[in-house]
Amino acid sequence: MVTSSKLHLASFFESRMNSLEEIFSLRKVGAVIFDVDGTLYDHKKIKRKMMVQIAKSLFLVPSTMSEIKVVNSFRKNREKMVAKGIHDIERKQYEIVAKTAKISEARVREIIQKWMYEIPSKHLFQYRYSGIQEFIDLLGKQNILTAVFSDFLTEEKLRALKLAVDVRVCSTDPDVDRFKPDPAGLLAVGEKLGVPVENCVYIGDQEEKDGQCASQAGMRYLQKSTENTSLEKFQFFSFHQLVDCVKTWQ
Repeated sequence: MVTSSKLHLASFFESRMNSLEEIFSLRKVGAVIFDVDGTLYDHKKIKRKMMVQIAKSLFLVPSTMSEIKVVNSFRKNREKMVAKGIHDIERKQYEIVAKTAKISEARVREIIQKWMYEIPSKHLFQYRYSGIQEFIDLLGKQNILTAVFSDFLTEEKLRALKLAVDVRVCSTDPDVDRFKPDPAGLLAVGEKLGVPVENCVYIGDQEEKDGQCASQAGMRYLQKSTENTSLEKFQFFSFHQLVDCVKTWQ
């Protein structure tokens, strides 16, 4: 008897194999570049985890509110920097918030490191997407290079996720200095990998940022969806689906 899950998987391949092959043909791909937040792990679950953590901290230490305000200001300020096209972003993302909060830039960096990297990193592996390690390993066996490109620092997150790639690039790197959807970061990744942009695939989770970034860079784009229904042409739900696709092309 054919189970409903097998029927669903068969339906997935029948409806999407051609579009996935168009994006992700082994004969054409020299590198796969991943976004990090929301692409390698479940960002929504981490956010819920952090909300609980913040609530506990506020209950035990009410003065924590001042730190949370700095984090919120930091996030909002980065969005404004994208809209205004501000450069020297690594320094200014902290400097502007420090002036607004009337604290030192060093203190802002300390708070951001704590609440956006150190505490969340403790939980990342728990919410890492199933199949991602197998997918990266399989790409390596096919001599396809891998990289990550994110608007946020990646080293600590990759270490927490227990994942390794060939190249790591962040929007705040001096040779990039642009937030998504500016293509500078993806172009820098391609250059570091030594792979032409037309032979790269970028995998992200936000069309308005990741998809537009890939489009402007001239790269193909594949989107990680959090829903297993109503998938668009170039979306996938599970990395296991990509693993199965790659295996059929061997």
